[in-house]
Amino acid sequence: CADGIHTATNEACCALFPIMDDTQANLVDGEECGEDVHESLRLTFHDVIVSSFTEGGGGADGSIIIFSDIETNFHANIGIDEIVEEQRPFIAPHNITPGDLYDI
Repeated sequence: CADGIHTATNEACCALFPIMDDTQANLVDGEECGEDVHESLRLTFHDVIVSSFTEGGGGADGSIIIFSDIETNFHANIGIDEIVEEQRPFIAPHNITPGDLYDI
């Protein structure tokens, strides 16, 4: 990659390293598998598990972050609001969607 730090088989992937570095340093406490990592996995799971094969949509689309005022109030999502607010600031500066953040 042009930064001289990271390498990737596909050069297009180099654009993802800044968000990975940012989230590891500022969201999930480096390499420690702590509470923010646990809550991030829970958020991703809850966003992915709700999908509709008959009505289309769903999956890892970031809808819990996009519609957090509604979706964090569903019984199964109680407590997810904190990690939603912690992750939200990482989206705009890196020009990604909430669904992209889950995949990274």
